[in-house]
Amino acid sequence: MIAPSARDLVSKPARVPSPRISVAVLLLIALTACSPDDPDSSEGTASSANTDPAETTATFPEISGEFGQTPTVEFSGSPDADSVETLIVTGGTEGAVTPHDLVASHQVFYEWGADGSVREAYSSYDGAPLLLSMTVLAEIAPEAAEAFEGQGVGTRLAMVFPPYESSIVPDSESVEDGASTLFVYDIVDRYPAGLTVDQEEGDAIYDGRGELPDVRVPQGEQPQVTVPDTDPPEELVATTLIEGDGEPATAGSTLITQFHGQTWDDETEFDSTWAYGAVPKDFQLDPSSLILGWLEGLEGVRSGSRVMLTVPPEWGYGSTGNVAVDLGPDETLVYVIDVLDVIPPL
Repeated sequence: MIAPSARDLVSKPARVPSPRISVAVLLLIALTACSPDDPDSSEGTASSANTDPAETTATFPEISGEFGQTPTVEFSGSPDADSVETLIVTGGTEGAVTPHDLVASHQVFYEWGADGSVREAYSSYDGAPLLLSMTVLAEIAPEAAEAFEGQGVGTRLAMVFPPYESSIVPDSESVEDGASTLFVYDIVDRYPAGLTVDQEEGDAIYDGRGELPDVRVPQGEQPQVTVPDTDPPEELVATTLIEGDGEPATAGSTLITQFHGQTWDDETEFDSTWAYGAVPKDFQLDPSSLILGWLEGLEGVRSGSRVMLTVPPEWGYGSTGNVAVDLGPDETLVYVIDVLDVIPPL
């Protein structure tokens, strides 16, 4: 099993970040990796983030507009923050973000020059929301994680970062020397650790009748899969264990999942969200992100569904296997996947 710090970077399909995650994380790494005052430590900036507007010492621009839509930001003068500051623009009322959530959030990012000049450097509002793992965020941008935690869905918050070294920011998102940066976030949804699809009270049981694996899923727990003592199927088999009634997955959709994966031959678990705190994981239904077994087996599946995929080698990792998840060649794989949500393609 690969380490948590590396698991979002390996080749398909087990841990491939969606492009929206990459953009968000890249920007936050760039802004928090180094500061002129203390390039080797982020401890001071983490403690300076606060979520009480009354205690904010920096002057924020006026921020207005409808939640979930591109905010109107009226800048006046130059930035005056000497540490990372947070402002709650509007508070949300639905479930509060915890340190182990996967959070869907829109964001817009401005370069705010010392001379008062402003440039919008990035915005997600014309597309799908970004998906942020709070666990990962806490490692690379503790200020942002602290600002998000405890805030309800429906919250709009702003963060201002004082000038950082422009050399750490990618060319496509370069920030002028001496410029501060302003983020505005809308928290549009959250997927807490341990989230599963709805099932009737008690264990959910599927009998594979000696041809397919038996599955037992205790309420809110990891699936238990028992493989029969027979040869595996030669074709991909998608078995609906619980049928949801939400959005169907189509090519390009983003799926929020909870899943367990093991081999057929020796029932070895090789990849599972449950092994990493049961934090939901997002995947895009796209050939660059997933093995063929997931692409074909999940297309048309509605959110709220639980499916079992029995994946022969040619629909999985083939004759090469996948060293990143300790899989040898020609392995038949068994996945039990909870499709928690489906975000349609744009």
